Amino acid sequence: MDTYFDLDAFRARVSSSTAEAHATVYGVVYSPCGEYMAAVDSRGVVRVWALSPALQGEWWAEGEDGSPGVPLVTATLHRGPIYGVELAEIGSKVVLATGASDGLGLWDWAALLASGGEATAVAAAQLLALDAGDVAGTPVEVNAVALDPASGLVVCGTGAGEVRAWDVATGSHSYTLTGHTDMVLDVGLRGSGSAPVSASEDGTVKLWDAKAGGCSASLQPGGGAWVGALALDPDASWLATGGGDCAVSLWHLASLTQTTTMETKACVQTVVFADEHVLAGGASPWLYRFNINGRLAAKLPVTRGTG
Repeated sequence: MDTYFDLDAFRARVSSSTAEAHATVYGVVYSPCGEYMAAVDSRGVVRVWALSPALQGEWWAEGEDGSPGVPLVTATLHRGPIYGVELAEIGSKVVLATGASDGLGLWDWAALLASGGEATAVAAAQLLALDAGDVAGTPVEVNAVALDPASGLVVCGTGAGEVRAWDVATGSHSYTLTGHTDMVLDVGLRGSGSAPVSASEDGTVKLWDAKAGGCSASLQPGGGAWVGALALDPDASWLATGGGDCAVSLWHLASLTQTTTMETKACVQTVVFADEHVLAGGASPWLYRFNINGRLAAKLPVTRGTG
């Protein structure tokens, strides 16, 4: 008896198994209380871990499934990749905001923790689900999110090149800002939800005045290369950017002056201010720590076999 081998079905099973086993982590956030860490990935999943076991050396103890660091919660929040994540106290709740290929999600953090990842409980933890294209009528992805506790706004950068904001409590649309010619890859806030900053594939970083309804300044840090990451210091006096030019640019916002360029030799996908330093990471297997004056203070390996 002849046996028919379905090559397409076999390939589909292998592809599905590979997708289940491997995912790209796009964002990590820490809870305001400092006790939890959450990571979101390319399969629309959030995982939450308690930090105390990691700090006490218990992180690498094998869990029930034989793997180290088993999360407290594993939950599917979106149908596709989650690109942006933020966690902050808004009003009486701690809110998790997620930006994904299918729009914007807002979640009650306490309820999500208590859900244990059970699907019905996770659905009940959702405060709001917004298609970022609701305003214009065309669905678009959300690549970045920022929460402003003072105004109660969630601000997002979209694949349509727009910066949009909604009121977390009511779900009402607050504003839409246009001016980028390509997708927005990162957003930050300059002191309030009405003063967002956006980094774009079009090679610019824009400072916005939502009350006036437009762009107050446009910067070009990388000579036209895409800009995928930005960070503001706690006083919103300094701006750090990174992207396809393989460098971190430091800007003094009051004067709109680029003061320093810090080379990383690879595309930069994340930047963070840490005390008097700027941390940068991305395509390179190194985490860079720069002084504010641009001097390299440390270069730490973050991937095996960096050589």
